Amino acid sequence: MNPGDTVSWPHWKIRGPLRSFALTSPAGEHFGSTPAEGNAVADGRILIVDTRPGHKALLDNEGTSCWPALDTDPQPWSVPAGRSVIGLSIVAAGSTAGARLTLRPRYMTHRGLPRLR
Repeated sequence: MNPGDTVSWPHWKIRGPLRSFALTSPAGEHFGSTPAEGNAVADGRILIVDTRPGHKALLDNEGTSCWPALDTDPQPWSVPAGRSVIGLSIVAAGSTAGARLTLRPRYMTHRGLPRLR
């Protein structure tokens, strides 16, 4: 649920070990990682995904860029205002695996420009 009145950009923390993961927007845009060998996210690592325009980042908790490990044509996406259904698919390789989504709502100003609250 995006309680704001304009799109918001998700921030993900994906904790390994994961064999693969896929995140799909309400509109069908997606990004994820399905490696032929090994894990998409190693044990003890946390993949940090920031989808904000101008800030897009995909780093692990050691600062390593993980863009090259994504499947072809990754599409980090926004969440529209209101209720949405997103897709999250993870194949865990251990009991500590998981994902957390943080969404900071945005609101239109009196001038029609988005602002954070």
